[in-house]
Amino acid sequence: MSKQVKKIKNRKISKQMSMSIVMVIVSVVILSISTYAWFLITNTPKAENITLMADTLGDLKIADIDDEGNPLEYGDEIDLTNTTDVKSYLSPVTTKDGISFFSPIYFEGKVTDLKEETDENRLHTKYVYEKEFYLRAGEAKENVDADKAKNYDIFLVGTSTDTTNGCYMVQNSMDTTGNVITAANSLRVSLTFENVIIDGVASDEKITVIYEPNCDKENEGEDGVNRAYFSYAGTDTESDKFGTYTTIQQYYDRSFVPNSNIQSRSEALCTIKEGEDVKVTMRIWLEGMDEDCVNEIAADEILGQIQFISEENLEQFEEETTEEETTASN
Repeated sequence: MSKQVKKIKNRKISKQMSMSIVMVIVSVVILSISTYAWFLITNTPKAENITLMADTLGDLKIADIDDEGNPLEYGDEIDLTNTTDVKSYLSPVTTKDGISFFSPIYFEGKVTDLKEETDENRLHTKYVYEKEFYLRAGEAKENVDADKAKNYDIFLVGTSTDTTNGCYMVQNSMDTTGNVITAANSLRVSLTFENVIIDGVASDEKITVIYEPNCDKENEGEDGVNRAYFSYAGTDTESDKFGTYTTIQQYYDRSFVPNSNIQSRSEALCTIKEGEDVKVTMRIWLEGMDEDCVNEIAADEILGQIQFISEENLEQFEEETTEEETTASN
């Protein structure tokens, strides 16, 4: 074989090898890109299959709501689990007030901005689970003497000893230590009350409070900083930033901050009049600004309970006693 022929053959082999190497590299790159895109989509924090009960203690009763927005029969508990055929789940969002919600805008796999979710269907199937129900203190209104109707303060109740009672939000099949990365640690629950008492008189104003379970937990992702979302504060004032609202905090042991006694309860949520139907709108979401909102909380199942307790408003009692004493002295 001549040197010229051998040289040409070596060039062909070299070219074929180069093309093969290029094809392998291209294939690896394409595969890597596909895998990375799949990873971003499926590893986004998410909660599914929320199983939730609500019950009451004291003189308080609870009722589900009918199709016309009226209360059904009052009792001690109702099931707040979604029973519709529409599949819903929670992806991280943020809020300022527990009423309006803002979802992330992605660019090249990263969150670069936020937008308000105004599409109710999209909001309630992808980001926020919403449920309406009623609370009532004492007997029905027609059975209550309007002049003697009492005011009641409403609280959330917890316990650090009995695992079957009190408010809680945990991962389904959670281990006893709670040392599991779970979406329950970044959940928020807002409760909006209508037909309440403010400054001692009936008011048309709505009251919204935000409950934060498991406030003492921190999910740690890779290197402890595997955050799915960024700390976006917008251009608003310091007191109006996303994710910085005041919450009613509860520890993982189910005691409320600052209480840590056996039968712990929250600060008062609102005050209601005896016999009145008080409509409550509950919203549950994953708070994207929470330190616990990490990539590992994918397709998490949540098990929870909301427990309310009522107590006669002592300020009203003290005011009435003072008025009676003044009248008697005159």
